[in-house]
Amino acid sequence: MAKRRRFTAKFKARVALEALREERTVRRIAARHAVHPTKVSQWKRKAREGLEEVFERRAPGGVRRRPGRRRCTPGSGNWLSSGISQESARSLSRR
Repeated sequence: MAKRRRFTAKFKARVALEALREERTVRRIAARHAVHPTKVSQWKRKAREGLEEVFERRAPGGVRRRPGRRRCTPGSGNWLSSGISQESARSLSRR
């Protein structure tokens, strides 16, 4: 029985980026990199979906924030409703 091939994230990103450019067909890209066309399509879709996260606003410390929301600090009285711990809120207020 053949072993499953594992691809690095770097390789997947390179293939997905090439597919996103749409200079060649998915089938041609797959043949060039010796992978199945379905994999190329999956990696392309995943890259397209993940691209949105790159441009999302994040608060210091990697916590996601919606644009226009106030920072949650112990002094503001809204840290309980934010879903973060009091310790996290304190560390955010020190920055």
